[in-house]
Amino acid sequence: MLLEDGEAERFCAAYIDPNPVRAGLCGNPEDYRWCSYAAAMGGDVVSRRGIARALGRTNWTSAVAREHRMLLFGRGEEVPGGEVAWGGTAQAKGGFSRERIEEELKNGGRLPMWQVLRCRVRYFTEGGVLVSRAFVDEYFERERPSFGEKRESGALAKNGGEWGGVMALRDLSRKG
Repeated sequence: MLLEDGEAERFCAAYIDPNPVRAGLCGNPEDYRWCSYAAAMGGDVVSRRGIARALGRTNWTSAVAREHRMLLFGRGEEVPGGEVAWGGTAQAKGGFSRERIEEELKNGGRLPMWQVLRCRVRYFTEGGVLVSRAFVDEYFERERPSFGEKRESGALAKNGGEWGGVMALRDLSRKG
């Protein structure tokens, strides 16, 4: 099978993001905090940029979000034991039920507002430590292997108002 320009990137992105669902870790890709799709839905700019590029787009839009979700569900169907999966293998694998896929297709890949808000709140709260500089730096040192090598300290000052010395672990002020 020959792939057209950009198809490999689209297939790769659509294959990876449903992996936590296939593994039984969650029921929805946006629920797995280490998934690029979940990060993108939460507002992470780097994840959004990566997904947009994989789809051959220059930036993240609601149309890109819907297109990627449709790909996730199009490539993430569960395969009961003995049936032939996409690519010709005959292995059972977890994934989305046919009914769930049809529901997503009918909805056009749009997440309901309550799900989008849940993703945003989770992105804001998970990994965001909002307390004193000493506490954030202590947490940062304890979890140092989880952060990039270039990161020198944990505490980040917040812009846009008087925060009274409250610091954060992650740059929560970036626009999503």
